[in-house]
Amino acid sequence: MVLISLNAEAALTCANTGKTKVTIKTKTNKIKFNHKKRISQLTSIPTDTRSPYGNRVQTSTLGLTRADIKMVGAYQTKIHSKAGGRSCIEMEAITIHIILDPIIYIAKEHKKNTCRFKAIAAHEMNHVNISKKLIEEYNGKLKKMIRSYDKLYDKKKVFKTRNKKQKIAMVQKDYQNFISLIARNMNKELSKRNAAIDTAREYKRVNDMCPN
Repeated sequence: MVLISLNAEAALTCANTGKTKVTIKTKTNKIKFNHKKRISQLTSIPTDTRSPYGNRVQTSTLGLTRADIKMVGAYQTKIHSKAGGRSCIEMEAITIHIILDPIIYIAKEHKKNTCRFKAIAAHEMNHVNISKKLIEEYNGKLKKMIRSYDKLYDKKKVFKTRNKKQKIAMVQKDYQNFISLIARNMNKELSKRNAAIDTAREYKRVNDMCPN
């Protein structure tokens, strides 16, 4: 993350007079089902899923889920004029939008409403639910994380008044970089939790549900 560097002569700091208002908004879009791709096409789609059978065993993908978490910030700032031709940016409010837009792919060879289709769909729904659960967990943590960053960042908000627009853009970019870092960490955790249910035992269980 790029932080703004200041001259040593700038003794002025920009401690906020009040707490930054942090609002978390979550949105889970309706699950989309894609039933247009064949097994060979699904198998060729890159994923972060590691085969529980090892690299030497050739496998085919019957279904997969895209349920990554996206996070975007909206910012409300206020300018305070200070001595020596300098100003401060106060981050008055931050709204974090957490978006889940899940897509479940099921191979075309498995017709809708068949036992195999339903078994694969049920397994893939577990991945969507893992994403939802992780969002719930972070919902409670995000405000503290943002406020901690805001407090550390206060001394970086001083700037020369003539650079107002550029400074606002840079500060907002730094905050968005921090939020993007949180989103990347969430998706890393998501990958670990998904791997925990993509096991040989689980695949056998799904397969045994429809022996014919």
